[in-house]
Amino acid sequence: MNYNSTNHVAQTCDELESVGIPVFLTDSGALLCPWCGGENLHHYSTDLYERTTENGPGIYCSMGSRSMSIEPRLAEHMPGRRNELRVEFWCESCDSKQITLRLRQHKGVSFIEWVRKNA
Repeated sequence: MNYNSTNHVAQTCDELESVGIPVFLTDSGALLCPWCGGENLHHYSTDLYERTTENGPGIYCSMGSRSMSIEPRLAEHMPGRRNELRVEFWCESCDSKQITLRLRQHKGVSFIEWVRKNA
C-alpha cells in the first residue's frame, strides 16, 4: 500500500465523522472495538498531519505495514487547525474494517474519538 497526494488529499477532517461511540479501555489498558467491544484490535496504518503553524501548511506522513511516505502539504490540504494523528484498525472479533481512531487538538484541548468516512 503506497499513499500519494492524489488519493489522500481529499480525506480531510471535514470528510470524517465521529461514530458517537466513546473510546473504552480494559482495566489493563487494552483498547476496545467500538462496534463489538472486543479487545483484539490490530492497527495497520497510521497518518500524521503536522502543521508548522496554526492553520498553516505542514507535513503529512503515512505509514503502513510495508510503506511510508512523507510529503509537504498546503494549508487547505490539512485537517482542522492543529495537528492530527489517525490510526486505522481492524477487529479480530467482529472483522470490522477501517475503524479509525483520531487524536486531534482544538484550542488547547486534545480530543480522541472513533471516526469513519462520511457515507
